[in-house]
This record gives sequence, structure tokens and C-alpha cells, in this order.
Amino acid sequence: DPILNREVIYRPREPELPTWVDSSSTYMMELEFIVSAQGEVKEVVPIVSSGNSDVNLLGVRYLKSWRFAPFPLDSTEEQQGRVKFIFGGGDKAP
Repeated sequence: DPILNREVIYRPREPELPTWVDSSSTYMMELEFIVSAQGEVKEVVPIVSSGNSDVNLLGVRYLKSWRFAPFPLDSTEEQQGRVKFIFGGGDKAP
């Protein structure tokens, strides 16, 4: 992935699963995304679904909140990348 050499300058805390989603289950998803020259995640496409539409939406929104290091001001280059997220798994105390 060409995005590998691009620094993530902002990544919020991993989101909590919605209360109506079974948090004892594990949800794995893979997303493909485009990052603008300014470092914003512009486009996110699920490549591998978590099997739960609410979790898929959570993953897409989470990734869209990330920010990458910008390129020089005159650059219009966009980069593509892929990321895997794993949510749930019941690793939290009751």
C-alpha cells in the first residue's frame, strides 16, 4: 500500500460498539480508503464486511475521522490504502 509511508497525525480512541450490538462477538472488517493531499480520508469502501451493518458504519465513520500528514501545498496527489479493524470480542469487564 502506498499509504504505508504516510504518517497518521490524528487517530481518535477506538469507538465503542452500539449497545444493541452483541459486544461478546468479534467483528472483523477490511476497508479500502483514499486520502487527499491535505491528509483527509475522502472515500471509504468496505472490502470485507463485519457481518453487521451497524459495525460496518461504525468502522467507516471511525476511519473517516483519521488524519494523515499533508503533502506540500501545491500537491494534489491522493493515496489509497487498506486497513483491518477488529471490534468487540468481549474483552471488557462486565
